Amino acid sequence: CSLNFVRYALNEFVPENNIWILRVKYITMYYAYKSLERLTDYLPISSIKLVTSCLNNNNKLLDGEFRSCMMHYSLINKGKYIISDNYIDFNVPFFGLIESRFDGMLFDSFCKAVDKKIIELSDTLSEVIRPDFSKCKPLY
Repeated sequence: CSLNFVRYALNEFVPENNIWILRVKYITMYYAYKSLERLTDYLPISSIKLVTSCLNNNNKLLDGEFRSCMMHYSLINKGKYIISDNYIDFNVPFFGLIESRFDGMLFDSFCKAVDKKIIELSDTLSEVIRPDFSKCKPLY
């Protein structure tokens, strides 16, 4: 539910160029991924390969320290700053936090990677659960 809200509706309420939308997207992606990991214990064998493929694809986006910063609006995790001196820059979104945690990846590339993972997780869950959206009403 959260994945599809972020995928289909969030940009209707928050402008896409608002850097704070990344917090919502990242936290949603992170916890959907972690939930899907736990879900594999309860899936039929036919679905496990699809889910495992999704989990193994691009899991470099998962970073617990980065998640803590996104969740708690901080640049500190467990009492230490997690922005590398090599990347600290007050002129980039999140001051170099993304670059520090994700091997120099730039903000725009990171946002696209998170969006891609949200779509992949949403599609995978839809394939496994097979919801029927035909009776759903539009949000507006």
